[in-house]
Amino acid sequence: MYLPTVTANLVDKGIIGKNLPYIWQTGGEMLLVSALGLLAAFGNIYFASHQAMQVGQRLRAMLFAKVLTFSDDISLMQPAVTLVLSLTNVGIVFLGSRLISGRIMEIGSLLTFLTYATQILMSFMMLSMLFIVIPRASVSAKRINEVLDAENQLQDPVKPVSMSKGPAELEFDQVSFRYAGAEEAALEGINFKVNAGQTLALIGGTGSGQASPPWST
Repeated sequence: MYLPTVTANLVDKGIIGKNLPYIWQTGGEMLLVSALGLLAAFGNIYFASHQAMQVGQRLRAMLFAKVLTFSDDISLMQPAVTLVLSLTNVGIVFLGSRLISGRIMEIGSLLTFLTYATQILMSFMMLSMLFIVIPRASVSAKRINEVLDAENQLQDPVKPVSMSKGPAELEFDQVSFRYAGAEEAALEGINFKVNAGQTLALIGGTGSGQASPPWST
């Protein structure tokens, strides 16, 4: 928050006042603070990414273990906020130039006001983004919890039937599968025969039905 004041003093006392030592001193201090901020940012990114990776790994492990037991508002908001920010800056510069020409305001004060206005508008933009991100995150968390809290509906029979000895085989003859409430079948017309010792590979793009119940069971 002190940066606009430093910038104003640099312009008024250093550039306009032609005080070269003051410019070098203030510029060096600003570079030092910027370097410290850059190092802090790198450290923050490293530790944040490390923690995020650990959380992601734990979450994927929990989801994978649970599944195994079963055997554009933002695109419109960004240009709008950029347009408002640009128009605000143009208005501030226009009014500030008239005040400077009338010797009512100094250049440093205009830069200070422009920096504060930009920070305030950016804060409002981040606040507006929360109203979009939070509902999406809430829905995603609800879906993840539903998967983690779901009960396994596949139970071992009390009196299992022993399979007959001899070569075994698995055959699908015009097998179809439809999810409850779905308009179209996820799988239909499946025909194949696999003998004991053979391997069946399921190949297809995302959403082709490789994980549908006929295969998972």
